[in-house]
Amino acid sequence: MLVRCITLSLDRFENQSDAKVAEVLSECRLLSYMSQMSMRMSFLFRLINIIHVQTLTQENVSCLNTSLVILMLARRKEKLPFYLRTLQQMEYTEKYPGFILNNFHSLLRFWQQHYLNKDKDSTCLENVGKPLTIARMAHSNICLLVT
Repeated sequence: MLVRCITLSLDRFENQSDAKVAEVLSECRLLSYMSQMSMRMSFLFRLINIIHVQTLTQENVSCLNTSLVILMLARRKEKLPFYLRTLQQMEYTEKYPGFILNNFHSLLRFWQQHYLNKDKDSTCLENVGKPLTIARMAHSNICLLVT
């Protein structure tokens, strides 16, 4: 949840042109750290790597949701394909070829089934709209990468 909060705050700050915001971004070590693409990708990689469909619980589903938020923000900036390709490159660097994206593919399928089959959750997501779209787009892009 902290990583998600930092990610959302950083995105909001980056989209503002106020001088005070620029000052906060430059002085806050945590925000400066998370603003680095390599750090953001590292967090995303680890968030996806530490959970699996078989071990998904109420306590750790926030890792999946945070991953989706990061990808949602990437899509908004038209960087979703870049993020997915970077994850694929990180797989090979870390000697996990195919594992991370296949794992994320399974997690996304679970996420879609879980949220689409619950009327209350599905209605809430329809009102928000973006997470479900992101899940579908990421799922489609991952299918292209893993096949």
